[in-house]
Amino acid sequence: MTQAIEVVREWKKRLQARDFEDMADVVDLAGYTEICLGLTPWTVGFDVALSNYVKNMVQPWGDMHVEEEDAVADDYTVVARLHTTATHIGEFLGVPATSRRIHWDAITMERVENDHVIGQWAQPDLFAMYRQITDGQIMAAPLAASLENAPHWAYPRPVLA
Repeated sequence: MTQAIEVVREWKKRLQARDFEDMADVVDLAGYTEICLGLTPWTVGFDVALSNYVKNMVQPWGDMHVEEEDAVADDYTVVARLHTTATHIGEFLGVPATSRRIHWDAITMERVENDHVIGQWAQPDLFAMYRQITDGQIMAAPLAASLENAPHWAYPRPVLA
């Protein structure tokens, strides 16, 4: 049995490379379920989830770079904290392309069974994304959280293989 974190990392690598052809190697295509809070309701079937992913997280963004900042895993579940930088090249949250280079954090939780991802709960920081593409300021809050006085575990760290 492959470790859950290895399966999830391979799946995410293929998503980021837009290599959608051989997903059956790492995903339960028929039984897959997913929710991306704020963007999609619970969906069933990887084809539906992939369509949502392309619409919301591929088409609006160019030159995307995703870093895994932290991850914890057991035999069946992987929870990761991700940091993404991308250029806004298409409509997102009703906002036309701005060509702005923005960044956001996300938390994802994937479930793995039989060496295949069977589901995901994703929570990107939509508010930070929206504020950066609209110049929105709420109570003059900064666009990104400061690391000043943050605990050591909140800092980005090298990803362990």
